[in-house]
Amino acid sequence: MADTIIVPLTGYDNHHDNSGVTVSYIVQSVDVSSLRNAALRVVDKWRLMAGHIERSKDQTSWCIRVPIQGSVSHRLGFTTRKSKVPLDSSYFVDKADPIRVVLRPPGEYFRHPSVPYTLQGYCSSNAPIVSIHVTEFPNCACIGISFPHSVVDGHGIGQFIHALDYELHDKPWNIPTFSETNVFRRVLDDLQAAAGPMIDASHSTLSPSPRRARRPSALINALILEGRIAYEIRHRNLDTKMVYIPAHALAKLVEKTKDEVKRSGFGRISTGDVVSAWILKATYSSETDNRDVHVGVVVSARKVLSQYPEMENYSRELFHHLFLFNVFSGTVDNAVGVVPFPSISKQELAKKSLAEVAVWHRKGLEPFDDDTSWIRGYDIYFETNRFPEVLRPRGWGQEPIAFTSPSISRFDNIDFGSKMHALWLVYTPTEPIHVITINKLHDGYLLQGNLRRKRWNAVAEAAQKLATVLDDPLVPHARATGTGSGRNVKAKFVWEEEMPVFDSVLRESLRLTMNGAMPRYIHRDLDILGKRVSKGSDVVYQLADVHLNPDIYTNPAVFDPTRFGPGREEDKKEPYVHPAWGAGRHPCTGITFAKLQVKIVVAFFLSTYQYDVVDKNGVLFDRLPTPNYNDVSKSQQDKEQVYFKFKRVLD
Repeated sequence: MADTIIVPLTGYDNHHDNSGVTVSYIVQSVDVSSLRNAALRVVDKWRLMAGHIERSKDQTSWCIRVPIQGSVSHRLGFTTRKSKVPLDSSYFVDKADPIRVVLRPPGEYFRHPSVPYTLQGYCSSNAPIVSIHVTEFPNCACIGISFPHSVVDGHGIGQFIHALDYELHDKPWNIPTFSETNVFRRVLDDLQAAAGPMIDASHSTLSPSPRRARRPSALINALILEGRIAYEIRHRNLDTKMVYIPAHALAKLVEKTKDEVKRSGFGRISTGDVVSAWILKATYSSETDNRDVHVGVVVSARKVLSQYPEMENYSRELFHHLFLFNVFSGTVDNAVGVVPFPSISKQELAKKSLAEVAVWHRKGLEPFDDDTSWIRGYDIYFETNRFPEVLRPRGWGQEPIAFTSPSISRFDNIDFGSKMHALWLVYTPTEPIHVITINKLHDGYLLQGNLRRKRWNAVAEAAQKLATVLDDPLVPHARATGTGSGRNVKAKFVWEEEMPVFDSVLRESLRLTMNGAMPRYIHRDLDILGKRVSKGSDVVYQLADVHLNPDIYTNPAVFDPTRFGPGREEDKKEPYVHPAWGAGRHPCTGITFAKLQVKIVVAFFLSTYQYDVVDKNGVLFDRLPTPNYNDVSKSQQDKEQVYFKFKRVLD
């Protein structure tokens, strides 16, 4: 058996051979050792990710030499650094935030400078396909997972991230297949053999102008593209930012827009249509000229091809849907292309309602949902024009903008063991211009782009207007705090932040009643306080050891909510001394919802009834009952029975 096999790349892959991509996270903290070990296990099992980039035998394209046997521990790039200065919290986003624009942190926090971005760089340096870089700050950690874009698209990146998540939590996962004959290449060859119309990608509104459509050289294409980017960066003041639309605002925005579409009889639209329409209108909302805007959307060939019966021979390798990943499994190489919409002027964008632009977006996308002609067209174009400038407008006075949505791959579906504050994509050597990248976080949307500064200002203004139109309940109660050069707006509901007495009473009630045992199953061998605990064991934590500890809580048997107030704060003497909701990596996921339920019930009761605490004879109690600590699951009283004597005072 051979020690290695060769996996060829396609023209779709070669189109990206001068770019790298880094999925970038900001999290509260991370166990660096656990992260590295989990990534090593992924690379060891999924050997394609341990491969080495090489030129093909005929020197016309690229391929991956995949090790089938032996150790591959050296085939993972893993670097770390530490900073003594906290990261500016204005980079953080929270599910309770209002709609807002956020600046991207420096890329060096996520990607080590030694990581190449061209396939030639990977080939000459024998660099690993996967590189992870961690920057630890006193208040958070930045994690970057880097790939050559030619080897994986968003779908392939998503598969690696989900595999990493499963390894972090010791769960099984299905290893994607690969072979010496590129499956996607075989599909493309079958498509080219079939008769039918074909879109000429070289003449699309988002491709090179007609006078350059005669297969320009790689050098000319690269120079024109780099010149265009340099002009934009130098003269147009480009900034890489994102606008965060939280789940609570997103739900209102989509519902409002869909209702308008339904009333007008325009047809159907999706959440993606609404989000794309909003950012499109917001981007050009401050511009009064009537130039055309040429819009394109990055479409995956997998979705289109999966609908064709003649593709059944490839279904297991190319289109099989895995429950574990919730994405199409099989090939991980690039299988996407930008499909053009009918052009629209800036004045049309301004005049049309959000619902009308969303419908326009849906109608522009529908022709490509089940059409393979664009796939064939791009295949020919990529095979004959290396480095095509896909986003070059066809003439002066016309502007392109493209949307790509790796959100379907759910980069956010990974648990590093702490709260996730932000998610970015970092591109090298430079951020793509006029491209909006759509991701998800906290069930909301992240719209990232490298746009002109004045357009980001317009987006920020549109975000404020949208919050007003939606009557977002978070906005009036937002508390703003500034750190460094940025501004960090953290918005909380009133019931979360402005009921300190109630919160103290709830904490004290839990301290006195939650004193059972908290079991945990051990997934791997551990050393705890000098003792070896074997995998498969159950360990039990006795909550009363801290909740009723007199060294921590003064008079621990006494109900005293003031012990949590300013000046005392007994629950902060040591870490994890109030674990009623759980602690560490896996606290109760329903804390916020549970508190909301308790506060609603108590508020309703206090406003509706007049009550007294009495014994069974109706005599008022002059003291609080003592819990029965042997029956903590029901929180019953020890000996004396307690009753409520109440009268309804409000209907």
